[in-house]
Amino acid sequence: MEFIFSTVLSLAFGFFWLWWYYRQDVFDKEPKRFVILIFILSMPLSVLAGLLEYTLDQGSGTFSEKSGFFVAALFYLGVVAVIEELAKFFVVFTVAYPNKAFNEPMDGIVYAAAAAVGFASFENVFYVLNKGPLVLLLRGPFSTLGHVLFAAMWGAALGLSLTEPSRRKRFRMIATGLVLSILAHGTYNILISLSQPFFGTSWEWLSLSGIFFLFGLYIVVSMKISYALKVSMFNPANPARVVFHNMLERRVLSRVHARPVPPDRSAVTATRRYAPNPNAYRFRSKSDSISNTAVPTPETRDCPGCGAANLLDEIDKNCYNCGQEIVQLEPRKE
Repeated sequence: MEFIFSTVLSLAFGFFWLWWYYRQDVFDKEPKRFVILIFILSMPLSVLAGLLEYTLDQGSGTFSEKSGFFVAALFYLGVVAVIEELAKFFVVFTVAYPNKAFNEPMDGIVYAAAAAVGFASFENVFYVLNKGPLVLLLRGPFSTLGHVLFAAMWGAALGLSLTEPSRRKRFRMIATGLVLSILAHGTYNILISLSQPFFGTSWEWLSLSGIFFLFGLYIVVSMKISYALKVSMFNPANPARVVFHNMLERRVLSRVHARPVPPDRSAVTATRRYAPNPNAYRFRSKSDSISNTAVPTPETRDCPGCGAANLLDEIDKNCYNCGQEIVQLEPRKE
């Protein structure tokens, strides 16, 4: 019962933030089924990320929570933030980014939010099972929002990369957004970890700064959303939407492999008319099974162009082989 309650409550917070950022896409709404697909695909990655983090921490003998503040801070920044942001980025980059529905800068933030909400919601369930349902009072509204804001940094970079024709600049843009999201994620983890008593830093009150950090990050992401909507090709007030549309078409066409177009044989056969091929019954004698009398070979005419024999009942038609008229020819004498 506790598992069901924690799951429902975690999903409630997650769907609220997903709805909040989905409604920001005012010009070209993304397919809801595809957004839910990204949400679902990112959920099991939270388990894999947690297992990998636990293995690197406990299996290596580091024990970040027992090694002091600086070791723990390095672990939160260099391991936890990197693994979790790469996990969310992997789903969007491999599934959503190549899809034709990903066609404007705002889409990067929407799909990043879907991946982040799915990741955080499933992660919150395990926190509730380990530490009780009261942990959702902080993780529900703040940690879920934090995952969305962190992912929005590289999500905005993915969306804005649609407007960049240079592959090198696109890679640099996406890499910069990913690094910024890792730094933001690691900074937030460090700030909220100050409240843990095992660090012994006497800076517990500084853990509240994590909330103010999220508020500032929310403003930054809101500015990125405003800019993404401004440069959208679906924005009627955007004077460069025609140029952006052409650039997007070139990007889509570059992903499609060129296939040879089969020749239109109907156009070729329409200019060449042949008589029925009589070879199936022409140069042989048939025996009547009843009277046992041979059937004579039909009288034919030769075509002057190719020499093919044509039946006398086909004299008003063209040669079956080359199409030349044979009306004026005399019958061939057997």
